[in-house]
Formats: sequence, structure tokens, C-alpha cells
Amino acid sequence: MGGTTIASLVLPETSTSETAWSLGGGGPSIYESRPAYQRSHLKATSSAVLKLNQGKRGIPDVAYNADSSGSPVAVYVKGGWYSIGGTSEGAPQWSAIVARLGQYLSAKGSSVSGLLTPNGGFNGVIYQTKLTQASNSGFYNVTVGSDATGSAPCALCSAGAGYDDVTGLGVPNVGNLLANF
Repeated sequence: MGGTTIASLVLPETSTSETAWSLGGGGPSIYESRPAYQRSHLKATSSAVLKLNQGKRGIPDVAYNADSSGSPVAVYVKGGWYSIGGTSEGAPQWSAIVARLGQYLSAKGSSVSGLLTPNGGFNGVIYQTKLTQASNSGFYNVTVGSDATGSAPCALCSAGAGYDDVTGLGVPNVGNLLANF
């Protein structure tokens, strides 16, 4: 999961509502080839990032708030509130999104298992969703910021239009994401 910094607590309407987190990471896997679900979606986006990944799996797939300094999420511990970010915030919230998707499909008489049969399981589902949703996308594309892993601007460490190795497909727009199933 890629990291972002929330620039505004107003419901995102532009790609600048969240920026790539300066302490994030990402890039091509050193172990995995590009999976079918990334090939299917990302082939339509011929970008410098894909060329630089040289046929390897692009990481991350998606992004979520990681910067605890501006996080709208806090926990109460031993009499005080502490803002949180990173995977401590993002992973549980992505789990909640997936659980909500399961509830939504169950109420419609469908099941999550039917969605997971395409190549790539849930990852395949989110890439296919991004591909088919067009203007009603379940993801906000993060196009601003860098993970600052290099001393100079680089294609692999900067957010940009479409898929990038810093914020993946983007951050979830849960209402749209669920509405398209």
C-alpha cells in the first residue's frame, strides 16, 4: 500500500486533495513478474513508470493516508489522543472496505467468492474495477508529490497521472467503488 498526506479534509474533488507521502516507497518488485491483472489494466497506460519497471510487478496497488502529522484518524491511549498513519491506519480501513463490499454483495444475493475467481483475487478485482469505471471511478488518482527516495526528481518516485509506483491506482472513493458492483 502506498502512502499519502491528506492536504484537505474536505471531500476530495481533485487529485491534489492528497499528495504522495514523502516517507513512502514503491517501485518494481525484485522478485515478481508483472501479474496478469496489472498487464491487463496498465498496458493501456504506456508510461515511463511501466518501462522502468521492466516487466516486474509494480508496487503498490493502492494508497491510503500514511502521514500521521496531518491524519484525521486518532486513537485514545492512556488518557490522550494520538494521530496515526501508515499501515496502522490504512490496513484496517482497507479491511473495512473489503468487509463492506462483502456485506453489500451479500445483501444483493451475490458473494465475494465470485469476484475473487478472476486472475489476481481481490487485486484483480480492483484493477478491473479501475478499468471499467471510467468517469465514475472508485479511486482518486493522486498526481502530486514524491516519496523523496532520490535526490533528484524521478519517474519511479513521483506521483503522476494514471498508475504510478508511489500511490498505485490511487486512494479509494468508497461510495463509487461499492456502487459499481
